[in-house]
Amino acid sequence: MGISVTRRLAIALAPIAMLGGCGAVLGSSTQEITVESEPPGAACGVWRQGVRLVRDFTAPASVTVERQSATLHVACVVDGSTPRVMVLTPNQDGALVASIFLSLLVGIPINTRSRKDNQYPERVIVPVPPASFPSDGDRAFWFAAARANIERRTGEEIAKVHKSCGDNAALCDADSRKFTNARDAAIDYLERLRTDVRADSSAPRAE
Repeated sequence: MGISVTRRLAIALAPIAMLGGCGAVLGSSTQEITVESEPPGAACGVWRQGVRLVRDFTAPASVTVERQSATLHVACVVDGSTPRVMVLTPNQDGALVASIFLSLLVGIPINTRSRKDNQYPERVIVPVPPASFPSDGDRAFWFAAARANIERRTGEEIAKVHKSCGDNAALCDADSRKFTNARDAAIDYLERLRTDVRADSSAPRAE
């Protein structure tokens, strides 16, 4: 019997429970975070200091979390993939970290900023490629398509922003930034994953 998606997420997040630390609450306000996956439809969950804050949900979705100084871990998985985790750091450090779970947890810092204390990035896109590909050509095709999908969806969202904010350039720029930040982080993660996901002739072809 195969391991359930929920169990696979729990196994992937096990090392995070050991990264607790202080993470004191610096306010009682909450915020929404929009979680997307590439491909859409991944099973995701949100953890902080080893505690599950949001039960399993299907991306894309918006989740509500309390703003704190501790990092958030957003994990997503689809059938045939390794769980992938994005680590969201509140704005004191101005970093969005993508962590690749292969044999070890690897952190990749990516700059982002926010206007509020302990504000997490408002959007995150978690790329979830298959665990392996039948050929280098299949791998190249999947990653190129994933990047194109992320860029296309981001462009569509930014177009909506500019349509709604009209001539208010400052508002347009501020609202667009949350989409471009998420896009840039996801694409950076994709490029790093490209070299880590192996080609294996026995692997099934990705749909």
